[in-house]
Amino acid sequence: GNYMMMGGSVKGGKVLGQYPDDLTDDGPLTLERGRMIPTTPWEAAFRGIALWLDIEDARIEEVCPNIQKFNSSVIIEFDAMFGEILVPAMPSSVPSMSPKPSTSNPPSSSAPA
Repeated sequence: GNYMMMGGSVKGGKVLGQYPDDLTDDGPLTLERGRMIPTTPWEAAFRGIALWLDIEDARIEEVCPNIQKFNSSVIIEFDAMFGEILVPAMPSSVPSMSPKPSTSNPPSSSAPA
Protein backbone atom coordinates (compact mmCIF):
# COMPACT_ATOMS: atom_id res chain seq x y z
CA GLY A 1 0.00 0.00 0.00
CA ASN A 2 0.86 3.63 -0.14
CA TYR A 3 0.73 6.15 2.65
CA MET A 4 1.73 9.75 3.11
CA MET A 5 2.51 11.83 6.14
CA MET A 6 1.90 15.52 6.71
CA GLY A 7 2.78 17.83 9.54
CA GLY A 8 5.14 20.48 10.77
CA SER A 9 8.04 18.21 11.66
CA VAL A 10 7.70 15.83 8.67
CA LYS A 11 10.56 16.03 6.18
CA GLY A 12 8.50 16.16 3.01
CA GLY A 13 9.04 16.22 -0.70
CA LYS A 14 10.55 12.77 -1.13
CA VAL A 15 9.65 9.13 -1.57
CA LEU A 16 11.05 6.83 1.11
CA GLY A 17 11.57 3.20 0.30
CA GLN A 18 12.26 1.70 -3.11
CA TYR A 19 10.18 2.66 -6.12
CA PRO A 20 9.78 -0.28 -8.57
CA ASP A 21 11.97 -0.07 -11.67
CA ASP A 22 9.44 -1.85 -13.89
CA LEU A 23 5.72 -1.03 -13.65
CA THR A 24 4.71 -3.07 -16.70
CA ASP A 25 2.58 -6.22 -16.55
CA ASP A 26 5.79 -8.24 -17.00
CA GLY A 27 7.67 -6.54 -14.15
CA PRO A 28 9.10 -8.75 -11.38
CA LEU A 29 6.91 -7.10 -8.73
CA THR A 30 3.67 -7.12 -10.76
CA LEU A 31 1.02 -9.62 -9.69
CA GLU A 32 -2.08 -9.03 -11.80
CA ARG A 33 -4.67 -6.33 -12.50
CA GLY A 34 -2.25 -3.56 -11.52
CA ARG A 35 -1.37 -4.99 -8.11
CA MET A 36 2.28 -4.81 -7.07
CA ILE A 37 4.35 -6.58 -4.44
CA PRO A 38 5.50 -3.82 -2.06
CA THR A 39 9.22 -3.21 -1.74
CA THR A 40 8.94 -1.60 1.69
CA PRO A 41 7.09 -3.18 4.64
CA TRP A 42 4.64 -1.24 6.80
CA GLU A 43 7.04 -1.70 9.69
CA ALA A 44 9.65 0.37 7.86
CA ALA A 45 7.70 3.59 8.43
CA PHE A 46 5.77 2.63 11.56
CA ARG A 47 8.98 2.16 13.55
CA GLY A 48 9.88 5.82 12.94
CA ILE A 49 6.34 6.95 13.71
CA ALA A 50 6.35 4.93 16.96
CA LEU A 51 9.63 6.57 17.99
CA TRP A 52 8.12 9.98 17.16
CA LEU A 53 5.21 9.06 19.46
CA ASP A 54 7.83 8.43 22.17
CA ILE A 55 7.52 4.63 22.20
CA GLU A 56 10.75 3.26 23.65
CA ASP A 57 12.94 1.43 21.13
CA ALA A 58 12.85 -1.62 23.43
CA ARG A 59 9.04 -1.79 22.98
CA ILE A 60 8.94 -1.37 19.19
CA GLU A 61 8.09 -5.05 18.70
CA GLU A 62 4.80 -4.46 20.54
CA VAL A 63 3.87 -1.91 17.85
CA CYS A 64 5.55 -3.69 14.92
CA PRO A 65 5.53 -7.41 15.79
CA ASN A 66 6.97 -8.44 12.40
CA ILE A 67 9.88 -5.99 12.34
CA GLN A 68 12.45 -8.72 13.05
CA LYS A 69 11.47 -10.47 9.79
CA PHE A 70 12.93 -7.63 7.70
CA ASN A 71 16.47 -6.66 6.88
CA SER A 72 17.43 -3.48 8.72
CA SER A 73 18.31 -1.85 5.38
CA VAL A 74 14.58 -1.43 4.56
CA ILE A 75 13.73 0.18 7.90
CA ILE A 76 13.26 3.95 7.55
CA GLU A 77 15.01 5.76 10.36
CA PHE A 78 13.29 8.43 12.44
CA ASP A 79 15.72 11.12 11.22
CA ALA A 80 14.84 10.40 7.57
CA MET A 81 11.15 11.13 8.26
CA PHE A 82 11.16 13.87 10.87
CA GLY A 83 13.05 17.10 11.47
CA GLU A 84 13.08 19.16 14.61
CA ILE A 85 9.99 18.60 16.72
CA LEU A 86 8.71 21.93 17.97
CA VAL A 87 6.90 21.81 21.28
CA PRO A 88 4.31 24.59 21.60
CA ALA A 89 4.89 27.03 24.44
CA MET A 90 2.58 26.68 27.40
CA PRO A 91 0.37 29.68 28.22
CA SER A 92 1.76 31.90 30.96
CA SER A 93 -1.50 31.81 32.90
CA VAL A 94 -4.29 29.31 33.22
CA PRO A 95 -7.54 30.62 31.72
CA SER A 96 -10.45 31.06 34.09
CA MET A 97 -13.46 28.79 33.64
CA SER A 98 -15.92 31.42 34.93
CA PRO A 99 -17.25 34.01 32.46
CA LYS A 100 -16.26 37.62 32.94
CA PRO A 101 -18.83 40.38 32.36
CA SER A 102 -18.32 42.40 29.21
CA THR A 103 -17.63 46.11 29.69
CA SER A 104 -17.84 47.05 26.03
CA ASN A 105 -21.66 46.98 25.76
CA PRO A 106 -23.23 47.26 29.21
CA PRO A 107 -26.94 46.32 29.31
CA SER A 108 -29.38 49.22 29.09
CA SER A 109 -31.71 49.77 32.05
CA SER A 110 -34.43 51.40 29.95
CA ALA A 111 -36.87 49.41 27.86
CA PRO A 112 -37.06 50.12 24.13
CA ALA A 113 -39.81 52.55 23.14
